[in-house]
Amino acid sequence: MNRKLICPVCGKEFVTDKNAAKYCSAKCRRKANAPQPQESERTFVCQWCGEDFISNRQKKYCCEECRIRSYGKTRFKKKKGFVPALSLSQVAILSRQAGLSYGRYVQLHSL
Repeated sequence: MNRKLICPVCGKEFVTDKNAAKYCSAKCRRKANAPQPQESERTFVCQWCGEDFISNRQKKYCCEECRIRSYGKTRFKKKKGFVPALSLSQVAILSRQAGLSYGRYVQLHSL
């Protein structure tokens, strides 16, 4: 059974006998499925520290440290100024990223 369809990419009318056909040609299909250009940069507010940061995709946290610190916030009662304790592995990740030893990182950041 032949059907008349309109290609959503180029607007040309075409006839097909396939139920799954959407596009008039492979060129239009590739054009429709090609990755879209990246969004322009926007300003977001970090959900942990409240600082503004710029990103080209939607993010909740400005940095890895804020993301890791936010892990424990739902497990404890919210108190003003309360910072949840980080696990040893989380601090180890942060210290490696900062290029410091674990002990030096803890000393500087007084976790």
